[in-house]
Amino acid sequence: MLAIGLVAWIALAGQGAAQPEPDFTPLYPPVADLSLQTGDRMLLGSFVPAAWDVRDLIDSGISLFGSETDELASPESGETPFSLPVLVAQRKAIEDLGAIWTVTVHTTFPTPFPEGGARATLLPSGKTVPAWSVWEPERVRRSANSLGAVNRALPRLKLVSLGIYGEYGDAGFFTGLSASDTRQRALWSAKLQSEPPEAGFWAGDLKAQESWAKRLRQQYGSTAAAWTAWGMTPPTPEALPIPITPEFPYSARLEFMAWYREAIPSLAQTLVGISREIFPDASILVPVGPPNDSPYLGLDVFRLAQSVQGSALALKVTNVGFYDFPANWAISLAKIRGAARAANIPIWTEAPNPGTSLDFSERIFSALSLGSQAHVDWPEILRTRTSLLDSLRDDLVVAEPVCDVAVLHPTSAASLRPNEPVPGILYRSLVDLRDYLDFDVLEESAVRGGALKNYRVAILFEGTVWDAETLNVLKSWVAAGGVIAAYDFGKTGDHQGATAVHQELFGFSSQLAPAKFTETWIGELPENYEVRLGGDQDADFLLGRWGASTKAGRVCSTGSVLRLPVSPQSAYTISLRFSPTKLASKTLEVSLASRKVASISMEGGLSEFQIFVPASETAQGSVRIGLAGMVEQDAVVLQSVVATKEGADAEASPLDGYFDAPVSVEEVAAWTQPFGKGLVTYMPAKRDSWKAFQSVVRHLVYRLSRIAPGRADARNLDDKRDGVFVTDLGSRVAAFNSLPAATEKSIGSSKITLPPGGVAVLGPKPPPDRIIQPESQPGSLATLSLPGASPTAGPNAVHVPEGKTWTATVTGLEAARVRLFARALRDGKPYLTRFRVGEVEVAPTSFGSGSSDVYLVGEFEPTDGELRIEVSGTEEFDLDALIITANRKVIGYRLRGAATGPNLPRG
Repeated sequence: MLAIGLVAWIALAGQGAAQPEPDFTPLYPPVADLSLQTGDRMLLGSFVPAAWDVRDLIDSGISLFGSETDELASPESGETPFSLPVLVAQRKAIEDLGAIWTVTVHTTFPTPFPEGGARATLLPSGKTVPAWSVWEPERVRRSANSLGAVNRALPRLKLVSLGIYGEYGDAGFFTGLSASDTRQRALWSAKLQSEPPEAGFWAGDLKAQESWAKRLRQQYGSTAAAWTAWGMTPPTPEALPIPITPEFPYSARLEFMAWYREAIPSLAQTLVGISREIFPDASILVPVGPPNDSPYLGLDVFRLAQSVQGSALALKVTNVGFYDFPANWAISLAKIRGAARAANIPIWTEAPNPGTSLDFSERIFSALSLGSQAHVDWPEILRTRTSLLDSLRDDLVVAEPVCDVAVLHPTSAASLRPNEPVPGILYRSLVDLRDYLDFDVLEESAVRGGALKNYRVAILFEGTVWDAETLNVLKSWVAAGGVIAAYDFGKTGDHQGATAVHQELFGFSSQLAPAKFTETWIGELPENYEVRLGGDQDADFLLGRWGASTKAGRVCSTGSVLRLPVSPQSAYTISLRFSPTKLASKTLEVSLASRKVASISMEGGLSEFQIFVPASETAQGSVRIGLAGMVEQDAVVLQSVVATKEGADAEASPLDGYFDAPVSVEEVAAWTQPFGKGLVTYMPAKRDSWKAFQSVVRHLVYRLSRIAPGRADARNLDDKRDGVFVTDLGSRVAAFNSLPAATEKSIGSSKITLPPGGVAVLGPKPPPDRIIQPESQPGSLATLSLPGASPTAGPNAVHVPEGKTWTATVTGLEAARVRLFARALRDGKPYLTRFRVGEVEVAPTSFGSGSSDVYLVGEFEPTDGELRIEVSGTEEFDLDALIITANRKVIGYRLRGAATGPNLPRG
């Protein structure tokens, strides 16, 4: 176990605080097959910069460079800078410098589109785009041809990333992101003479319908029998049911979604299989990086991971830093880590855009939190963050994060609401919860696949419809010793409405008295404040049912509830400000604490109105304002809310803080019952009490031994909402300060101060490398200034004449065994000298690694922390530097700027 109070730590500013840059970058043995193990150094990569000049990036420790073929064309017909001849020249330029070059190959958009091929088709509109249908077998043959052309042009590739589907090659159907991007719309129009695809069910082509009809015949014998089984009458005897609308029963819609979600894993498995044959020397990466959690994406991450496990090297996560860290973790990263862990497949990470310095810090923390084996970023940001990489050099190692908390994803229930980009309660809860503790998210497929065996506690935040097998697996896991927690968001049942498992697990809840909570506002409470809606900062104020976040605000509908903090026993005026809206025959109804207080016609237009809240309604320190009279499709957008205390005359200021609803350990214990060898905790409160439920979860994770003596607690490294996120890496701990101000943070028994956007890694540190500059202790020898020596300014070497010896004693060495490297020059060229280290005489005969600017003298054991070193030669020479390291994996060092490299072609 890590004794946090006794270890060294490193904190790095996201805002570019000055850090000294060492002249020497350590080099490590190349990984033959790129299969890294726990404890290995994380590979760092970069996209190839426009000019292909990467020597400075290699000097800073970047060893892998990535490019791609044209996303919107066949590889054979891609234009500069994506054409195969350009990529051939680019690869040579990179590999001539000793780095790894890799390429992402895209084959979703054939150019020109083959006559008779099945195009991707949107349901129910029939809109098409010039991309292969996922169900078109011809796509596999044509992709194999394209991959073969790449292999002929670029033989013996070491690493290939496969474009699977979607606009950008990620595993998943179309995201709709290109359709909302002006530049991408223009690109699609110019290259494909098409509008970009919107989000939706892209399963309307003939091949897709044939596949769906085959599934129904396998299940029911005929499509007509399927209609009958669902209690429906077909419009025509031959009609193929497309159950994507509410008039179909749950069973039909879930069967369709199960079929739809199988398509991408099946395609990925096929493409990886043929790629292994075409690129026999290459490792294969499968990209995944969903921008939301919409059922339209058809993405089952566990099935994807399971389908390529053993044939692909890793899942490449392409959306680290796409949103702020807790939002990204809640939407996708926790699910990807849980799926990869369950399927036993490694993770690599890749940045979706350059972003800012703070974004880069977040991406590094995300990579560490995912247990990533490699991270690829943008050259322009890597060049500005060399100090961060230098400071984290010993901490960017492969580690498996320690996490025994699983949040169960309501996959079936979410599949019935395809228009919702995320399950609302789940998303808001997880964004908050990640600041207190780490967790994985498990899809139902992962639960059925046995993933719960890796966890101690499982959490249900929402979902009343589940697969029957999922519920039975969950029950068995609890009976075997697991801990499950839920609250009254509704009964969990299968698509037929059977609730037997719910009754077995949570039946005792009928005997529990309803929980009562006192909501507490944590933070300043100005007398006149404004809350702007939209984005991730409004979650504390939203209860009930809300629609999507927009640039203008938040879409509201019947059932939307605002929760606002107030001073007890004080009267307020609440102003609701809407985007201008006109809706014929619609009336907005406003309620206060479930009591209707206003009805406003929206026919003449709605922009702002006020309600008065008397002091008698504010005794609890918060008020709840309900909205009704519209549906989400009406697109009524609430922009902001202003709360003004009676008598206040100051201008409205932003509100900074959050609601907390603390629950005691004793209350949680009273809501907990044994079930077999496991435990069941049920909080008797409705779904708008999800804030209080977070307190229940925290007690079960960190204080379970007080609820059930003899049970183990998780190591409490955080449990405080402060904008600093923590991940347990086993022997080390990673932390990230997401705030724009320096923050003091207690982690375990240690206190550290993290700068704005700072990343810290706490844990055992190897002794730092010792760089000995002979000119600082020349003795009787002359010093001189050499071009290309270290440091670049001032005297930077000693001249050792023939027959003379340079001598020094290095003290304070902590390691029992060290490696000694040296750099000596004669006539400006590397020169092998003679050494006496302690009583050992050494005469190196090799310069070692071809890319190293120093050579290995040998390994030695210091005596009482000291090494006496003598350097001499049979000819005169110049001694530049000696390096002592305790890291026995280091094979050399590169001197930054020591050589200019070859003249690289420009791309």
